[in-house]
Formats: sequence, C-alpha cells, structure tokens
Amino acid sequence: MSQIQNIQKLSNAELEEATPFNASWHQDYNDTAWVFIGRLPPEMNEMDILIMFSQYGVPQSLKLARDAETGESRRFAFLKYEDFKSAVLAVDNFNGYEIIPGSRIQVDHVRYKKYRYTDADDANIEWDKALKEEMEKDMATNKETATQAIEDKEEGEKSADEDVDEDLVDPMAGYLVGKKTDDRNHHHHHHHHHHHHKHHHHPAEEEGNQTTRDN
Repeated sequence: MSQIQNIQKLSNAELEEATPFNASWHQDYNDTAWVFIGRLPPEMNEMDILIMFSQYGVPQSLKLARDAETGESRRFAFLKYEDFKSAVLAVDNFNGYEIIPGSRIQVDHVRYKKYRYTDADDANIEWDKALKEEMEKDMATNKETATQAIEDKEEGEKSADEDVDEDLVDPMAGYLVGKKTDDRNHHHHHHHHHHHHKHHHHPAEEEGNQTTRDN
C-alpha cells in the first residue's frame, strides 16, 4: 500500500468514527509544523508551492530539493507553517491531490531539522543526511500497523491504487535506494490519500496543541 493510501485510510477512519481532534493521529506530530511534500510536478517552483500551500496557513520556511549541478527540481520539498494546525489542514487536504491529471502529490507531517553549513559541500552532505533519516522514517511500520487494523474490518476490499504507477513512485525512495541503515529509532507514519477540500479538522476544535519547533 502506498504512503498516500495510508494517510487516506487513517483520515477516512477518523471521519467515520468522528474522532476528536485531540485524539487524532495528527497529534503524534503536534510538536512540529513541518510537512513533507513529495511527487511534485517537475515544473513546480518555490513560488508555486508557497501560493498553493498558503491556502491553509502562513508558510515560514520552504526547502525545495534541487539537483546540485542542473538546478532542476528533485520533486520533493519541506515546508514549515506558522502553526501545527495549518500543517494538519495541509496534510488532510493536499495529500493525494492531483495537481496535474494522473499525478497525485504526497503530503505528510515530518520532523525536519534545520542544518547549519559552511559551504556547498557541507550543505550537500547534511541534506543527504536529512533525506536518509526521512527515508528511514518512511520505512517504519507503525502507520502500516494502524492501517492494517482498519483493513481487517473491510472484508474483500481492494484498493484500485494498490499497484502504484511509475509516476507515483516516491522520489526519495529512488534517491536513497540501498542506503537503509538499521538506525530505526524514529517513529514515523506515512501515507495515504485525501481529496482537496474534503476534510475536516477545524483549528477552532483544538486549543493548546500547537507547539511548533524548528528542531
């Protein structure tokens, strides 16, 4: 099952069960306002991303991965909102959203560490470290376990998207294939699908859960 589908399962289950915001799976990330954005169309630039994601809050920081030699987009980015609730809305509404027909973006919570570098080489090294950490989190099984419990209730249901198109392959997975380590101390969950404007949590429902750490 794809990461986009994982998020869709979790979010849809919460809608059906009327899960309160303070008990939502999103609360696992109430200490960060960063989101990971994957499978972006290659032509999207930083301004395009900011315009799109500002619908749900005030972006404070954005890092679009680009090829060091060509400057071309590597089709994924990290964006930090002013508060956690904006991140929740972005994940719920933009994960699985089709910017162009047949190509859905992936949006999920993420804990992204800002690095300080002295030169371009150091920046590349630290960026690779950040990517490796995120890839290890993507491979964590905690969200898979949660969605499996939901699937056990759905006898015979099979998702049409189970066989993922080549266009939907996570760019991070391709970049870091074979680079897994056994450092799996990060509990992270990933990803399923949600349609734009379909969802749900309203910021007014929650008070006191908007810690927004950079680190």
